[in-house]
Amino acid sequence: MRIGTNTGVYRTAVDAPHLMEEKEIVRKLREVGFETLDLNMAPVMDPQFFLCQDDWQKRTDEIANEAAKVGIVFSQVHVPFVRRGSRELDPAFRTPGYAEHYAECTRRAYIVAQMVGAPWAVAHCENYPCFCYDRDQSAAGNHAFYDPFVEQGIRLGVGTAFENMIQNANGPVKLRYTAHYDELIAFVDSYADPMVKICWDFGHANLTGLDQCAALRKVGKRLACLHVNDNYGVTDNHTIPFVGKVNWLKVIPVLAEIGYEGDCSLEVGPSTKNAPAAMQDTLARAAYESCRVMCQIYDEAKAALEQKE
Repeated sequence: MRIGTNTGVYRTAVDAPHLMEEKEIVRKLREVGFETLDLNMAPVMDPQFFLCQDDWQKRTDEIANEAAKVGIVFSQVHVPFVRRGSRELDPAFRTPGYAEHYAECTRRAYIVAQMVGAPWAVAHCENYPCFCYDRDQSAAGNHAFYDPFVEQGIRLGVGTAFENMIQNANGPVKLRYTAHYDELIAFVDSYADPMVKICWDFGHANLTGLDQCAALRKVGKRLACLHVNDNYGVTDNHTIPFVGKVNWLKVIPVLAEIGYEGDCSLEVGPSTKNAPAAMQDTLARAAYESCRVMCQIYDEAKAALEQKE
């Protein structure tokens, strides 16, 4: 596995709400040592974000050119998502015109993925309706929204990887569609297309209380990419691995067992943004080291499996 991370690292700090733009983030993360990136296109409620600008394609070219210059590649992107799992709970959707803006930014995100050479676009399913969980309505609602974008991605050579969500009994929405892997697998399999797979978020699974080894074995070859982050089982902290309660020594070897061939892509931006700008380099290096250790665990597990064969 290559060592990767999400571009949420460095974007903001507690004392700098707009610390860096994506082109500079790419350069900084390569300096730390990262080999691959997940281009985070979630902050579309921020009018300063590059995807919200009229010259978004020019800015994307600049991001891609900087990546090529410093020798780093994009293994995935994260398309915009609805906060808290429902449009009724996402305050941005109360702004007139935001729903249309959100859909347009999602369309742009798939084009950006092609422009930077990312093979996968990670997406979140929503709840339909909000407070009264209904599996069939949620499946239909997500198909209605995502089908055009999945088809767009296939035309562009970009697959869609749907992510496991969070089920949290303490939250406003106690049941989240695709929080359980059986439900996520059923939704992904409904497309019957190899360009539609799964992104596994270890932090989400930890909050949901899943047996992650059993889940990953069931997901199997559907696994396209990862969101590697940790937490204490209470909130979605997105901490650096080995800080929280995920048993990495147990779950990482399962990735080798199921034949996962993607990258180890960290998603720890939400934890680094609470630190001042002066600490960002230290946190980025710590994140890199955690990912490097994970890749070693994976390589050792893979070698042990090959010896048995």
